[in-house]
Amino acid sequence: MKKFSLIIAIGFILSTVSCKEVKTNKVFTTLDPSSPQYKHELVKEFLSRGTKNFTFNFDGLANIAGKDYMKVDISGGGINAKSLVLINNWHKLEGIKRTRGISYQGAELKNLQLDLVNVNREPTFVYRDIDKIID
Repeated sequence: MKKFSLIIAIGFILSTVSCKEVKTNKVFTTLDPSSPQYKHELVKEFLSRGTKNFTFNFDGLANIAGKDYMKVDISGGGINAKSLVLINNWHKLEGIKRTRGISYQGAELKNLQLDLVNVNREPTFVYRDIDKIID
């Protein structure tokens, strides 16, 4: 019994020591990704860290008011965020367009390049280019 208790105690200590506290931005955990404050905070993070410090993963397609958007999960530096990216040109995204995103769920969008435009005084990310899609 003492041996079992010792093993449990060691396991608890190791799990406590190995867990690192990740600081998260409360805006990304409490607000909706479509809110202006959420979008402005994401722009601020991109400007301060550069987009190359984040990982972008495909999460689906949406058509909103006749415009095509790509849903993107964004992670890195303690951030887990979501965004819609307006697609005006499908260059290098033809496979996603052809399949309407089926089977691309979770694929990494390597070196996703975005433009930032203001639409109704809110920042909107617009797809510019991508190096490759890693499925």
